[in-house]
Amino acid sequence: MKYIGQTNFSHNYPPYIEALSKSIEGHREKHGRADKLLMSYHGISFRYLKNDDPYHCECHKTSRL
Repeated sequence: MKYIGQTNFSHNYPPYIEALSKSIEGHREKHGRADKLLMSYHGISFRYLKNDDPYHCECHKTSRL
C-alpha cells in the first residue's frame, strides 16, 4: 500500500481510497478475483457507538468507496 504520510484524513480521503484500491487491484491481478472481498477494521467500544461515534459508519462508507 502506498504510504500517504501522517495526516488527519477522513474516511473518504482520496489518496487513502486510491491506495486501498491499488492494493486490492494488485492482489487481484496476481491471485485472481475471489468470490468475496474481506475488509477488516479495528473495533471500538459499544459505548462509543452508542454515543454517536462516527467510526462505525465511516468504515462502511470507506468499504463502499
